[in-house]
Amino acid sequence: TAVLFLSDPASFEGGDFEFQVKTDIPARPEQGDIVVFPSVLSHRVLPVTSGTRYSAVSWVIGPAFR
Repeated sequence: TAVLFLSDPASFEGGDFEFQVKTDIPARPEQGDIVVFPSVLSHRVLPVTSGTRYSAVSWVIGPAFR
């Protein structure tokens, strides 16, 4: 999975990006940042409480994860 963050973090409230495991990825990446991770990694985005959060998401197919 690849997520491109399109919105300025100052333009919305909430919408933090979280992984279930501890990582060094910030919950509010900067506009233009891309986060790439295996799709099997548990993640979520918290509800946006004000403003609008835009992102582009893509998936790549490869060999089966074992």
